[in-house]
Amino acid sequence: MFTALTLATSPSQGQETAKDLLVASIQKWASGQLDVDSESIEVMASDSRLIIEGCNSEYQFDFIYGGKDMVSARCDSTDWVLNLRITVSPMINGYVFQKDFPVGTILTNRDVRQTEIKKSRGAVTNDKAIIGRATTVSVKEGQEVNKSLLNDTVTRFVAKFNISKGTVIDRLMVEPVQESQINIALNQLLTLDTIINSKAASNISEGSLLVKDDILIRGSALFPLVSIARGAILSGDVLEKRSYFGTLPRDVVKNFDNLGRATSLRQLEPNQALRYSDIRPLADISKDDIVRLTVNRGLVTVTIDMRATEQGYIGDQIMLENLESGRLVRSRVTGPGTAERE
Repeated sequence: MFTALTLATSPSQGQETAKDLLVASIQKWASGQLDVDSESIEVMASDSRLIIEGCNSEYQFDFIYGGKDMVSARCDSTDWVLNLRITVSPMINGYVFQKDFPVGTILTNRDVRQTEIKKSRGAVTNDKAIIGRATTVSVKEGQEVNKSLLNDTVTRFVAKFNISKGTVIDRLMVEPVQESQINIALNQLLTLDTIINSKAASNISEGSLLVKDDILIRGSALFPLVSIARGAILSGDVLEKRSYFGTLPRDVVKNFDNLGRATSLRQLEPNQALRYSDIRPLADISKDDIVRLTVNRGLVTVTIDMRATEQGYIGDQIMLENLESGRLVRSRVTGPGTAERE
């Protein structure tokens, strides 16, 4: 009697058939011994170099080494013995595909069915993790649903009818569709808020999926009302907030709240959006300015003129000098030429 454990580089088809028969026989025998489903038993015989001789008699099996994880297989007709390790995976309620599906299929509850499967990493046990997701590869009928085979979907938008270039798009012109997230370029992803009130950059055909190049996004910025000379102080008298379709510079000034006090660094024209690179912020208080300081003492409020020893912007703490005594006090800038101290 001998142990038939031989390694080879290219086993024949007959040897592979003998191995498959032995593995199936061990699974059937062990399942009866352990009272588990044969599909939950894995036999460690996957090494392609392992050669197993055919057997002309029934296999004889036993557990060895005092445990239930090592099976001794014996063939009396060819006088060989082989010891193989087994593992038992618990069976759980999982899902398999009802039929073949191509990559990118968005799944519904009719596309899968629940059944017992081996517990494994990535096994899906809740249909909520399946419904509405898309297949990452082509799958076969009866194939186990695994998390690695599923991908999230994204909402995209389709033109419900032909949209002419220059048309401002409203909600009734588009409808949402779900698509697999796989291989969707960044310029294809648009939100409904971005699309609505945008303008068609070109003619859009009915049924087309909208991408960023199809639309000019509505934005807003400050624009000069007239030509503004270099060094001029900017204010609401010479600027207006205006809608704009298209791509605005990154440093565009969007509204008056973002402007503050500033002067122009160059001549500005009405058709040019105002940019932060076009302006120089003005300090609300400059050094040596006379500042109206408000001092709060309970119910008493006192105002006094002081001289600024440094410049500051709203919210800054600066030192002010009393014009009579020369005393310095720290105060908070509240606006152009004003400050307060409590």
